[in-house]
Amino acid sequence: MPADRITRVVNGVPSAGRLAAPATSDPLVLFVSRLANRKRPVAFVEAAALVHAVRPGVRFELWGPDGGEAGAVDAAIEAGGIGAVCTRRGPTSPAAARDLLAGGRCSSCPAWPSPSPWRCWRR
Repeated sequence: MPADRITRVVNGVPSAGRLAAPATSDPLVLFVSRLANRKRPVAFVEAAALVHAVRPGVRFELWGPDGGEAGAVDAAIEAGGIGAVCTRRGPTSPAAARDLLAGGRCSSCPAWPSPSPWRCWRR
């Protein structure tokens, strides 16, 4: 893509100013966003169940305030039988989100439709 077509979109989470620490335990996959239908938290849980079937050591956490989908997320976790490895944690602050993201192996941003659907990570 030509450089003149790339626009930097600033997130509400401040930069950590450091790289994530190497994993010392089972991988942690994070969903850090409002639990709203557009953000597709239930799709994250459904994907977690699929991953868990082949990689049972991977852990999943959803962080963010309820945007109307908390009940559906809880039901999807129960329906998938992944309550031991997938947890809805609730809201967090932007500063705490920075530390969460640094501690995870990867994060998900499955919003649809999204005004900025691309996310790039460099490590």
